Amino acid sequence: MRSIFLSVLLAVCFAAPSYPASAVKVGTVDMQRLMTDCPTAAKLRDKFRDMATENQRGMDQQDREINKLIMDYSKRKASLSEGDAQKQEKLIRKKQEERAQALDIANSKVQAMARQAEQALREELKGVIAQVAQAQGLDLVLDSGTILYAANAVDLTDLVLRRVGGKPKK
Repeated sequence: MRSIFLSVLLAVCFAAPSYPASAVKVGTVDMQRLMTDCPTAAKLRDKFRDMATENQRGMDQQDREINKLIMDYSKRKASLSEGDAQKQEKLIRKKQEERAQALDIANSKVQAMARQAEQALREELKGVIAQVAQAQGLDLVLDSGTILYAANAVDLTDLVLRRVGGKPKK
């Protein structure tokens, strides 16, 4: 069994084409920078900031309603029967729970939309990176954020930013 495995391994190693390292043209991109600096990313940040602001307005309205209930309850507590006081406290807790649930739902929706938008942007950038890499005659493009060293690698980040309408570093 061991000899069969070694035979197969040797056959695969010798059958695989070997290329000198200099034959593979490598490029890099700074995906973090692309995801931050491209115009689409700026539009998405604005969109999600506006959504967060709108969500906050809704929460502020609920906070005002809850605070009004608490203030009214505090003023009238001494004159309320024990049953009415418990009903009022229950109503306040219910409103607070509804607010917390509404906030969780709103945050979850925004986060899901942000993940989808980020994935769509990443896919769009991959397409542009492929086009730029082909135009440059590159065989492989790696994210510079994960590379510790790459001799003779071509940085495509500014070229990709120009292609998507962004401003490259000066």
